Amino acid sequence: SIYEVNQSNGTITSVGTSSAGANPGFLAVSPNSNFLYTLGNGYSINAYTINQSTGALTPVGTFYVGGSMTSIVILSPDGKYLYTGVY
Repeated sequence: SIYEVNQSNGTITSVGTSSAGANPGFLAVSPNSNFLYTLGNGYSINAYTINQSTGALTPVGTFYVGGSMTSIVILSPDGKYLYTGVY
């Protein structure tokens, strides 16, 4: 789901939906707000572009983590590195 946040009072309003795959896990947004990264099926990280006007997501690709279940995804403050914890 996509919600617009009122910056003055913190309320949110539904403005639509956009799929981030089936059961996306942890979410990480790039520092420039252009990309969203989600945990996929436990063995993958999905990347999306974020439409800055509508909030809609467009798939960029899926990246598989070599045989280990991912448990979290975090971006470095500059957005240059993506870290994932595995178990």
